[in-house]
Amino acid sequence: MTTKYKPYAAFGSAFIKCNVDKGDTRNVDLGEDGLVTSGYYFYTDGISQLKVKDTGEVLEDRTPGWLNVEHGDAYAKTIAKSGSAGTLEVSYPVNTEWFCISHKVNQDGLPNLSSVFVEPNGSYNLPNGTNMFLARGELVVKDKTFVGPCQIRVRSGDTVAQNKSTTTSYALLVK
Repeated sequence: MTTKYKPYAAFGSAFIKCNVDKGDTRNVDLGEDGLVTSGYYFYTDGISQLKVKDTGEVLEDRTPGWLNVEHGDAYAKTIAKSGSAGTLEVSYPVNTEWFCISHKVNQDGLPNLSSVFVEPNGSYNLPNGTNMFLARGELVVKDKTFVGPCQIRVRSGDTVAQNKSTTTSYALLVK
């Protein structure tokens, strides 16, 4: 397996960009609650396909915009029916990118996150005080162009992020 890692600072936390090549596979341990125990995952490009090794159960594909904390309850109920830990077999049919916000490198705790994606020619309102991590894509805020991965801090009043590019932009709100 050839996974490439690159860390980024994001409002006091470390976000690690992970890239894996088409055809790679990996095994990921699950906790007693059926969740991945290493941290949060946010997919920004490609696809990952998951199967519970212990039961053969196939899970929902992970595609751009998928953040595991936004799927936690249904996800845990799906794979933790017996209340026991297991192993996920993850395969990548195409080159894939995601961000990992892990417990290991964020020992003071993980931030509260929610996902945002802005379609081409779309916009997203950013209230004053917003902390946004633009993981992939391009957004224009107050006539300044931001290209991900980068931080966007809103500190001078409410504003709007506009996607003037031809591709979807993927971001995380950090609370």
